Amino acid sequence: MNLVTQNAENNNTALKQITLPNTVTKIGVENGFGGGFYGYSALESIHIPSNCTLASSVFRYCTSLKSVSFGTGITFEGGQHF
Repeated sequence: MNLVTQNAENNNTALKQITLPNTVTKIGVENGFGGGFYGYSALESIHIPSNCTLASSVFRYCTSLKSVSFGTGITFEGGQHF
């Protein structure tokens, strides 16, 4: 399992686009607050690979997010993902 952990780089204000590799199977920490991309205010687009689990708040405060593409088999844990 490849994991983007809780608060991987909190509040990144420069990154605009993310394409995660198919090896990523989980973003965030189960029952954690402040997911992997929490506060990425410049983030405009992201691709989530198939069979990935998103923990709570993974994209919270991503205020510029316009495009999210999902693979198949996405699982959501908790709430407030976006």
